[in-house]
Amino acid sequence: MTVKEKKQRKKQECLQMGSAWYDRRYAAKKGESYVPYFSLYDTILSRIGPDESILDLGCGVGMFAERAVAQGKMYLFGVDYSIEAVTQASERVLDAAFLCTDLGSYDIPKGVGVVVLVEVLEHLQDDLGMLSRLPEGMRVIFSVPDFDCVSHVRYFPSQEEAVRRYEPVVSILSVSPVPLSPTATVWLLDGVRRSPVG
Repeated sequence: MTVKEKKQRKKQECLQMGSAWYDRRYAAKKGESYVPYFSLYDTILSRIGPDESILDLGCGVGMFAERAVAQGKMYLFGVDYSIEAVTQASERVLDAAFLCTDLGSYDIPKGVGVVVLVEVLEHLQDDLGMLSRLPEGMRVIFSVPDFDCVSHVRYFPSQEEAVRRYEPVVSILSVSPVPLSPTATVWLLDGVRRSPVG
């Protein structure tokens, strides 16, 4: 079996296992540092005003939530479909609420100031469908990577590719690169949910 075939096999396993794959991954990495992502979290938080409430979709183990609460932001709650992630997030951030459910069927509550998706959309089969379910005019800040990983359904070697994919659903107001390492960058996009066509 070639390296490419092995990689494809691992990707298929990840897709087939769904939340169980992430439960296992988060359990194995419990206590690990997410320091490379801190600059991304802080950049996102710097763009959110003091009166904007945050809904954190794909919250993972609560690292973004922890920084948001520490900075005094209005963090409503985080949502993730991994029970292990939600459990760790609840233990990490006692002053925040977390919900375990599938993002594909989650109804966005009214009155949210900004929806944040930090390194989430690249993992979803129906990323555009997820964004399409946001209410018209809702602000959304999200990041996507320029690198591949076993759990990535897609990635974006250039910011133009990221904008091209999401511009039909979200009016992109700004896009900027945030380096995680010398070889890995994420594209940070800030925009507003477009009016549905039709």
